[in-house]
Amino acid sequence: MTSSHPPRLASLGPRSLLARSRAIQVLGDIRRDPTLTFSQAAENRGVDPSTIHKYISSELHRDKSGRIKAARPSDRLRETMYIPSTRPGESIPVKTKSTKERKLVGQYHAVLNDARNGDYTTRRDFIAKHGNSPFVGGVRLSTGAHQIQRLLEALEATDAKFEGPYKAFTARVA
Repeated sequence: MTSSHPPRLASLGPRSLLARSRAIQVLGDIRRDPTLTFSQAAENRGVDPSTIHKYISSELHRDKSGRIKAARPSDRLRETMYIPSTRPGESIPVKTKSTKERKLVGQYHAVLNDARNGDYTTRRDFIAKHGNSPFVGGVRLSTGAHQIQRLLEALEATDAKFEGPYKAFTARVA
């Protein structure tokens, strides 16, 4: 007898975690663009539809026309995202528990990217909306100008570009 529940996070290997993360990204794509079909969203991310059903089926439903939609505008799926550290070459894991927290980490990345380009207006907007240095998953998202400068200097010291909040896992295939 098979279980209708998705697998527990602790039991997932690196490849499965990556597949689950991409399935969550497909869910976000469907939420952001209501005209996007389920199969097109899956194809855009390179994820098999059965993989999406395996990991996030509870977040999907069919509308009256039979089209698969996101069930609610938010969810309570847990996902580990990453923010840069002031130490060169290191990133800090942020354990998010909802769509709202994942969006907050994504907005924080937008603040860092704009600051890298010399634009601090998104930082001011972020602080006005979320307060000064909000916490997500027990991690402080530092918004002080000096702290952001230290983060950007650490990124430049490694000659690496921080790709974003989702870290790709690699696994050896035997």
